[in-house]
Amino acid sequence: MVVVDPAKHGEPAELALLHPQLEFGRYVEIIDAETLEEACRSGRTEKWSLLDFRDPTKIPLEIVIAAAARAEGSLITVAKDVEEAEIIFGVLELGSDGVLMAPARVGDATALQALRRQHRARPGTGGAGGHRHRPRRHG
Repeated sequence: MVVVDPAKHGEPAELALLHPQLEFGRYVEIIDAETLEEACRSGRTEKWSLLDFRDPTKIPLEIVIAAAARAEGSLITVAKDVEEAEIIFGVLELGSDGVLMAPARVGDATALQALRRQHRARPGTGGAGGHRHRPRRHG
């Protein structure tokens, strides 16, 4: 999968036509109402959406998830650290389909994996790699 910022690289759909052997996703940095709407639109229309929120509470993520509830694509959320990943995994009712985090310290990747396992084991939870009751276009 190749994630692109449309302002820098072009639209994912156009790139997919030029490179049919690749899957493309849209990167959206959510910093205001306009980019929040862009993230909602991406969640409804793109196969992959990589969402980077300035707001560490991830409250806008719930808005994007609601907007994309019946969509077939996947929402991946950037986490700056393990604590932020925990919010994405556990605090939100539905969470995103996945988390992208660059480990900053020894043990961060292990801690992230443990959070994912812990969240998946909780009955009735669905985010960050769980099931948000949305059909999938991909495997």
